[in-house]
Amino acid sequence: MQNTQLKWEDYPEALKVSQVARLLQIGSNQVYELCHREDFPVVKFGKQYRVSKTLLREWFERQAKGII
Repeated sequence: MQNTQLKWEDYPEALKVSQVARLLQIGSNQVYELCHREDFPVVKFGKQYRVSKTLLREWFERQAKGII
């Protein structure tokens, strides 16, 4: 069986909620909760959310530093 999981660099710069969920290995509902945080790098277009891949990585690293 072949591993079909995408690598970080394979994802587009503007990520959909489902893509963020896959990258962070969390559920879509959790991503929607993150989208309502002021510090989360999200842009809303009508009813759709897009997350900057570059800013997501920076946000994640800031969050990890807060835990360590």
